[in-house]
Amino acid sequence: MGLRLTIPLTVISYIKNVCRALCDAFPLVRVKRRAYITDDTFDMICGAAKSKARLHSFFKRFTVAPLWACFSVWAGCKWRCKWNPIWGFSNFNNLESWYACRASLRKENTKISKLLKLEKLAWFSSMADNVELAFTSNNSKQFFQSINSVLKCANDKAREPKLLRVNDSTGKPSQGVVREKFTFREHYASLMGGSVCTFESLVVADREPAAGRFSGATPQDFSDCMPTLFDLISVFSAFVKGKSCGEGLLVGDAFKKKSVPMAKIFYPLVVKVFARIQPPLQWKGGMICDLFKGKGSPALINSYRDVLLSDDDGKAVQRILRKKLFPLAMALSASTQFGGGLHGGETAIAHLYLRLFIDATTNLKSSAAIIFFDVISAFATLLRRIVFDTDKGDEDWFFKLSSCGFSKDDIDQVFEFIKVSSVAFALSEDASGCNLLAFNLSQQWYTNTWASHEFIPNVIQTTAGSAAGTPFADLVYSLAMSRVIRTLRESLSRENLSSYLQFSSGPMPVYDVSFVDDLAQPVVASGPVALIAKVRKVASLAHTAFLMYGMSLNFSPGKSAVMMEFRGPGKSNLYWRYSTTKMFYVLRMCLTMAVVLSCVLSLNTNILVPL
Repeated sequence: MGLRLTIPLTVISYIKNVCRALCDAFPLVRVKRRAYITDDTFDMICGAAKSKARLHSFFKRFTVAPLWACFSVWAGCKWRCKWNPIWGFSNFNNLESWYACRASLRKENTKISKLLKLEKLAWFSSMADNVELAFTSNNSKQFFQSINSVLKCANDKAREPKLLRVNDSTGKPSQGVVREKFTFREHYASLMGGSVCTFESLVVADREPAAGRFSGATPQDFSDCMPTLFDLISVFSAFVKGKSCGEGLLVGDAFKKKSVPMAKIFYPLVVKVFARIQPPLQWKGGMICDLFKGKGSPALINSYRDVLLSDDDGKAVQRILRKKLFPLAMALSASTQFGGGLHGGETAIAHLYLRLFIDATTNLKSSAAIIFFDVISAFATLLRRIVFDTDKGDEDWFFKLSSCGFSKDDIDQVFEFIKVSSVAFALSEDASGCNLLAFNLSQQWYTNTWASHEFIPNVIQTTAGSAAGTPFADLVYSLAMSRVIRTLRESLSRENLSSYLQFSSGPMPVYDVSFVDDLAQPVVASGPVALIAKVRKVASLAHTAFLMYGMSLNFSPGKSAVMMEFRGPGKSNLYWRYSTTKMFYVLRMCLTMAVVLSCVLSLNTNILVPL
């Protein structure tokens, strides 16, 4: 007796109702891809898209008509339409509708293309007027916003196609998308100090969290740090629609549209997280998305940056916790750090700082330079020991130091120095004004971290990196950079390499300026020859300081560079010597590595790019 599977009509109707409800809750929303498109033109574009879909439906009738004719003959019914060499088994009305729809669509496309050209010209004209108005009114913020809008529209890196497969470790193109994902996994595993493992093994390891996570935390810290239900609702309501989801497959649209019921569902879990000072393992990782930078060859794996797609519910809790950590970051960061919202600054502030430095050296007629430092794969290679009390990732750090020429004694001294200069050690000495529960919870967030890839099984257990794409990423990296900046300033002061501007009221010290992982170091010297020697020494000390913290500077073209302006005796000889190439290289052997800095002459004739 065979088994018959029957589906009740109530279940089918229930499924239809659920599908209808989901379609009503999450309708298809078209988004304007260009800033210069007006609302009327966008409505015309949407109408043209519907006309195109209707045209395809009319054309589909021609291909489906023979199938219906066969079924009619098979069923013994009479087919009303006869065969025609032009429209087959279909009818003339369908052909007439298809022709009229095609003519209307062509007319709409012609009109839309003309309107887009006119609106683009009008938009660029208005942007030029805004730039001129901001420049005349000394409104730097509006000036940079207008410039960035124009550059974003002009560059349009998102339209650059990816035509090639990424080359694997042997230099050959990856055979298929799955093989390409394995190539990316090998690359990011080497950067993040990770190893491939099963998710089950991470679950077992995460069942026994460190007992020291409760050290220093007081009941007052718990009451100050614990978010309310209204806080969770506010964060869910602030989500942006159309964003990618993590491995949990809950998109931000669901949290935004149903913020109150979703907050009621997740709030007991949030209370448990803060009470145990232990986030769920699912919130500690996500899927790595490799984004093409828009420059370089698509076949080179270094032309891609990693972004972690984690669960939105975990990111919401991170945003709440980030506000509790922000006072700590403000207290430990340097006054010239403007990344991650520190000191209320942005890239425009760093740019104006450097422009003022150039104007000051021009009026004082001093030889000056600005060295720009860029870190290789900054967020992915961050040494977590700089911020947190952890020994994960030390092996890769020691190997990097050893390969750069550090002896065993040097490595031991560096280890002890980094250990006592970390953020965790500073809080153990003096935690006044800091919520230790928030810091301990963020430290647990970077324990047993993982990353997955699409199409391939298992995950990478990572030991380095700040998880780019998460709310913690820029703040944690800014904390690490504050330690590097402090060490660099102390080294420059100890070697008498600090720079000063000599005004009539007295000398004024000139400090570095940074934005997250980018740093610019102004240098002032008494003459052109002394400037070259001082730049060489400052670059050597900076290279060593970054290397001590596990950061490698990028000296590729267009990355770390130095801009110089010569004034004083010997200026003409140097300009004549380098007038043919307009650049030269400052070489300095530092710990068996050559530091190469490209140097562009004349600060006054070059516009500095914001960090």
